[in-house]
Amino acid sequence: MIKMRFNKDLLNFCLRRDKAKLNDKSKVDILNRESKINFTCKCGEEGEKKFRTAMLFGGFFCVNCTNFNRIKKIHVTNTQKNNNKKFLEELINKQNIKIYSIILNKVIKKEEEIKIENNNIKDIKKIIKSDIIKGQCKECQSEFEKSLKYLIKNGPLCYKCCKTN
Repeated sequence: MIKMRFNKDLLNFCLRRDKAKLNDKSKVDILNRESKINFTCKCGEEGEKKFRTAMLFGGFFCVNCTNFNRIKKIHVTNTQKNNNKKFLEELINKQNIKIYSIILNKVIKKEEEIKIENNNIKDIKKIIKSDIIKGQCKECQSEFEKSLKYLIKNGPLCYKCCKTN
């Protein structure tokens, strides 16, 4: 196990890495891993974290930036690991689902809706479970709109048909 020294050099490294600024330089004369560090996030919002927590688990980011980084990381991980395009193609072929469009949820950019003609999803590179699928209900032929996750769970049914089944 490597011993980590929580000193000024490590603090300066972490602040540079996360593009944050130290608020009160007089309080960091004596540092240990439980020292509370007051900082300004790269977005300009002030925050306070324990040195160990900022170094090992999240960085010197405010609550908003931490949540944004978390969502971004989840999206990147889901995109890399789970390519649900093949699963959706199998679902279309086996259950004979009619799909009108797919709304791709983008974390950084706005949502993008892609129109689908004749259930042809070959132009779409990656689909994740939070992407919204619009299609035709298998029972009542009305339009449904649900995430891929719930399409897998409940099948190609609209809200009314899901409640009755």
